[in-house]
Amino acid sequence: MDDIDIYIPLDGANLFYYMHGTVLPYRVLTDGMLWNPLLTPRWANGSLVSSAKVVNEFTSVLRRKFPQTKVKPSGQAVSVQMTYGETSASNGLGFDVVPCFSLVPQSGEGSSFYLIPDGGDQWIRTNPLRDAGIADMLQQNHNRNFRKVVKILKYWNAEELGGKLNSYFIELAIARVLWDKAVRSEPVNPLSYGVALGFWAVQQAALLGSQDPWVPEAPKVQAGIILAGDLLRLKSATDLACGAWEDEKLGKLAAAAAGWKRVFGDKFPD
Repeated sequence: MDDIDIYIPLDGANLFYYMHGTVLPYRVLTDGMLWNPLLTPRWANGSLVSSAKVVNEFTSVLRRKFPQTKVKPSGQAVSVQMTYGETSASNGLGFDVVPCFSLVPQSGEGSSFYLIPDGGDQWIRTNPLRDAGIADMLQQNHNRNFRKVVKILKYWNAEELGGKLNSYFIELAIARVLWDKAVRSEPVNPLSYGVALGFWAVQQAALLGSQDPWVPEAPKVQAGIILAGDLLRLKSATDLACGAWEDEKLGKLAAAAAGWKRVFGDKFPD
């Protein structure tokens, strides 16, 4: 919840986007270099740019530049953990440095996207700008409750499930449900309703185990490493949250507060 993602677009000179042995109709953006060092063994396996090598080389460079900072490869990115803002309860300011390529359709039709490391040695599609645009729209249509709901559910995930649910999985589940509400001109308000709806959305998505992303042909978004017991805790919290919202609608505010306290524990104010 505290990390800042920094995308570093790499130059795409002399590169093509291959999938299953076929060149796809997208242009890899470049500043016009005549020769691309990414095609050397330091960064590539043969003629294919290796995402694992790119992440490892970025890690090495950042470690040299910031020897007093915790720098480590973290699957799709390089994790840079600073001590600024560090307390006994939380880490300091953190950055996820994401090497990537920026691609646009050759014909002008279709969507632009980024290719980022997939945590193995391949590349996957993503577009954080699209997510940001959707989030802005949902904020506007739902009384600025979307991001609050997401943060509250991520907090519950960290406190009650040890962060087992994928953070983006939570955001995507809530966004899809609130998108449907926005299409039907049904604003989600007050915040308590949004939180109850958010629990329901995440629980339903977790039962399926994965979600389709916004970006076409990007991989499915996985729930994370969650067990049957975790699903039961999520269902219990969902039932309690929905019950608390129903009590609030009926004017039973004391009962609603007691329900929310059971959801969030002793840290929830009386």
